[in-house]
Amino acid sequence: MGVPKSLEPLADFIDREFLRPHDTDITGAMVVGLKEQGIPVALTLTILGAETSLGDPELGGELISGGHYNFGCLKYSPTPSPWGALATGKVKVRGVDWFSFPDAATGMKAWGLYISQGPSFNPGYYLQAYPDWEKFCSVYYGSGVEDYHVYLRHVESLYEKFSSRLRVAGFTA
Repeated sequence: MGVPKSLEPLADFIDREFLRPHDTDITGAMVVGLKEQGIPVALTLTILGAETSLGDPELGGELISGGHYNFGCLKYSPTPSPWGALATGKVKVRGVDWFSFPDAATGMKAWGLYISQGPSFNPGYYLQAYPDWEKFCSVYYGSGVEDYHVYLRHVESLYEKFSSRLRVAGFTA
């Protein structure tokens, strides 16, 4: 996946600082590609960090290891969707069906489609100076889930960490 020349330094920074330390198949170019679709880099890194430890196969579990490439933990649904159309099937993990994607690039594209086109999401949740994480997480994770507030605090903490590292390096979060 190529990126515009002007965004190559950002993609390289993401690879070096965030992704390579995790034995992930995700690349900085994939993350920057989502930025071009309107999904901020810090938001992508935050959710990938919260859901699958930035795609680390050891820390992310069954949804990314074994060739499933479901980095955003997208639950399976038989209802047609742009992200579901990219799936090669489903995998059952802890009693729940999840989408399975053929490769890392497709898994990232599917997650980007889900975030940018999912019927429950409003880009206003995250296309602002500081994302409304409570609204976002209530849809993405589910406000009724028992450990919702733990997840919310974890997401907020990751966002602060990633945004700060990006800003210190001279990039817009």
